[in-house]
Amino acid sequence: MKYTITISQIGLARLSKIVGQKLDIIDGALLDYLLVWTHSSNDKIERITIEENGNKEEFVWVGLNHFIEEMPCLGLNFKSGISQRLLRLEKLGLIKKQKRGDRLYIKVCPLVQELYFYK
Repeated sequence: MKYTITISQIGLARLSKIVGQKLDIIDGALLDYLLVWTHSSNDKIERITIEENGNKEEFVWVGLNHFIEEMPCLGLNFKSGISQRLLRLEKLGLIKKQKRGDRLYIKVCPLVQELYFYK
């Protein structure tokens, strides 16, 4: 269980301006979860490396059922709701997704750091 959700209100407002669309608290909580999950050093987290045009990018498997269990306060109780949110975040350039079989792998893009670190 992820016991805390850390959302910088200023960071979320700044990121909304940068991407040109309002990001809400649920988007902020989802991005917080993804940042923690993708940057974890836990060996049990499944990772893949994708090489494209000489660039290597690491993606982390994100189980949507796991997300539902870990983040009950968000009210995203169905995979379809989470998938819609992830698709929107991808279109805004905040995450990248890769599908391998029935598994969804995600990479958080550097722009998300604006949530926590800004000038």
